[in-house]
Parts: sequence; C-alpha cells; structure tokens
Amino acid sequence: MQEKRRHQRVKCAGMSPFCIGVFGTEGKAELENISSSGLMMRSDLQLAIGRTVGVALALPNFPSLYASLTVVSRLGGLVGARFRAGPLNQVLIDALIVEMLSRGVASAANVHEIGGRKILRVAGGLNESLTEDLIYFFERVGVDELDASEVTMVNVAGLTPCLERLREGKLVLRAGSPCFNQAVYA
Repeated sequence: MQEKRRHQRVKCAGMSPFCIGVFGTEGKAELENISSSGLMMRSDLQLAIGRTVGVALALPNFPSLYASLTVVSRLGGLVGARFRAGPLNQVLIDALIVEMLSRGVASAANVHEIGGRKILRVAGGLNESLTEDLIYFFERVGVDELDASEVTMVNVAGLTPCLERLREGKLVLRAGSPCFNQAVYA
C-alpha cells in the first residue's frame, strides 16, 4: 500500500493532550495523526466543518506550535483539520513532526518496492499506534523486508508483530536502529 497523500501522515502515541480553542471556548484534544498539511484529533468540543480553530501543540523542551486550522471532517469525536497556510507555519510544523519522530511519540510507516521485494520502512516509534498497520502490511500487502533503521523508540505492542514474523522466517530484517536492535537481540 503506497501512500498517495502529498504529505506523509505520522501517527501519534504518548503525546499529552493539547489545548484547542474556538471563539473563546477552550478545550483539550488528543492528537491521532499529523502531516505537514493537517491533523486528525479527538476532541469533545463540537467543531463544525468549515470552522476555524486554534491549537497549541507542545513537547517538553521544544518550542510550542500555535496554529490556526480549518475543520474539514468530523465523525463523532474525531476531527480532521487543515493547517492555515503560511511559510513560517510550515517550517514550524515540519520541525515539530521531525522532533516527534525523533522522540518516538510519532510513527511513520510506508512500503516501497526494490527489485521485486516489498520493504516496510518504519520511522519514529514502533508502538501500539502502528499495530494495526503492521498487521495489514504483513498479512495483506505481503511485506518481504523490514527497514527499522529510523526507529527511535520500541515497545512490546509494536515489536511483537515484527518479532513473530522474523522468527517464523516470513520477514527479513533489512536494517535496525540501535534501540530496535537492542530490543530484538537483548
């Protein structure tokens, strides 16, 4: 399954809830995923499609990102929103995504093909937010190899599907990061 989006979406896990505001009403939201162009969040605020909202995304020891978004979809408490354009905003969003991946609180996974072999590349956290995607890639896409060279954090929920396939010989490890290798070979 090749991602057809213009900007890669990264899944989020382990981030603290963030502040969201709309016309003087404040609330909290949890980040599901984020890309350079927008995000998906869970919020108990009733956010109508087309509504502009403000958010403050923060990581410890990293500058907070204050951004305006336009709500583009809603299903129950799940809300999709696009960042309002601006060159400085884009730089800050991209920097936040890179930092989230490096800390392992966000995860990205994609499949590409080299020489007829399907290679799953995982970056950031190999954690519970990726479990369903990993199973899909292994069982439906038929991934041959795993590139975990950019994995920055590992937990049991994310590691288990990979280990099962590695031990069964259904998957070959192409490359592993230091934290991935330590978890696998410890």
